Amino acid sequence: MTGAVNAAPRRVYATRRTFNGAVEPGHLMLIGPFSSIGFDCQATSYASMRVLKAPSKGRVSYVMGRGDAGFEKGARLEKCNFYPDRGPMVQFTPRPGAKGADHFRFLLSFADGERRTVDVNVEIR
Repeated sequence: MTGAVNAAPRRVYATRRTFNGAVEPGHLMLIGPFSSIGFDCQATSYASMRVLKAPSKGRVSYVMGRGDAGFEKGARLEKCNFYPDRGPMVQFTPRPGAKGADHFRFLLSFADGERRTVDVNVEIR
């Protein structure tokens, strides 16, 4: 982890194009990991990320981390949910003393050509 925030991260898993979340002061919010998953539930490649709109009350970075797949109910790879996955994650770090609503947007590009724009609405409590 980087920055002045020392608290343990709170992991959240985004499979949607819009994510609404909350983070306590002194904590980090992680979204992901973002990778292409094969039928054997193993990552086949990682997505790249570009920030399209930066948050006004914190910063966004791209870090490697561990998490679980988070496929929607009924998705063809739903069976892979809760398999451990290591890959790139988007990390939001609120500025010290920041409170209230914030928003940022990033673009994910996958090896198979898929591009996904993700909007994140976060409440800093």
